[in-house]
Amino acid sequence: MANEPMSELIIEKFKDVRNFPQEGGGIPSIRGDYLSIEGDLSDTPVNIDVLTTLGRKGHDGYIRNDGDEDITINLDTTDTGYGNDITLKKGEVFSLTSLTVYAIKLVSTDASYRVFVV
Repeated sequence: MANEPMSELIIEKFKDVRNFPQEGGGIPSIRGDYLSIEGDLSDTPVNIDVLTTLGRKGHDGYIRNDGDEDITINLDTTDTGYGNDITLKKGEVFSLTSLTVYAIKLVSTDASYRVFVV
């Protein structure tokens, strides 16, 4: 676990907890049946294991770029690995509606993000 990104470690540590402090700083909020996480990217990928965290696949939600730099999104929608790169520019929102989401990877040199998965 020492080489895993901090956000993944936080999610793993709290995956069975259902009430978190308010979102922010990369700390996830899992309430009932959804995952909400926000934070900053700085040359370190953020890996979100939706299947492990929620105990099931995600099927709706969004990823939002709140920063000044582009974010590269990779989605695992088949449980066999990540797909093609998706570029999210400043202020853009990528919808997860009607997608089957097992995991999400976010990469940027300097950006802020919000992820919400149902």
